Amino acid sequence: MAASNGRNNPDPRDSDGPLNEPAYGSKWGGHTKRLGGLLEKAEQATKSVGVGMESIGSAIHEHEPSAGVLHDVGEAVAAKLEDAGRYLETHGLSGAGEDLTNLIRRNPIPSLLLGIGVGVLLAHLLRRP
Repeated sequence: MAASNGRNNPDPRDSDGPLNEPAYGSKWGGHTKRLGGLLEKAEQATKSVGVGMESIGSAIHEHEPSAGVLHDVGEAVAAKLEDAGRYLETHGLSGAGEDLTNLIRRNPIPSLLLGIGVGVLLAHLLRRP
């Protein structure tokens, strides 16, 4: 049963927010549909980027020199591009977000320090002269 705020109105804290249907009214109704459409487009774009990365990796494999340092570098770059492209194509944006969340949960202190470092760097770069 939804909590009440004393005026026979549902408590707004019972809302699941814009991503899910709210517990009352249609406050988020129009925004939910638009947000769902945007998320779907972002997911499709991420998968398209994955396909493109795989294609670039294949092109590097085809046009790299047959031996030498450039061959080794080309092999390494092409393999990483193909792997990353395959990952994005299969997992998409939501899978990458879940993996990032799990990484942060497994390594909270390094994640916090990295976040602080990025914040300090951005603050320094964006500071007005």
